[in-house]
Amino acid sequence: MVWLGVSYYGLTEVNFFEKGVKTSATVYQETVLYRLVKDISSTLFAGHHFVFQQDSASAYKAKTTKAWFERQNIVLIRHEDWPSSSPDLNPLDQKL
Repeated sequence: MVWLGVSYYGLTEVNFFEKGVKTSATVYQETVLYRLVKDISSTLFAGHHFVFQQDSASAYKAKTTKAWFERQNIVLIRHEDWPSSSPDLNPLDQKL
């Protein structure tokens, strides 16, 4: 699996997961989100407000992941509020 974030201000670091690694909520929070927030809050979004959007993967929808975002004071668009197949709003799903 590959994880990458896209924004108006640029791209996040690409995160590669080894083949066969199950991306649990814990793995997602500890390997992607922790690094992501540390990196983008001080560089990519320094001084800017941002809203985080993710798809409906089980690790992303987990209660512990939602709680993680709340603890970090990051606004999260719920997956229920995001169109699942829009090429305009999900560019990586359409191009990778």
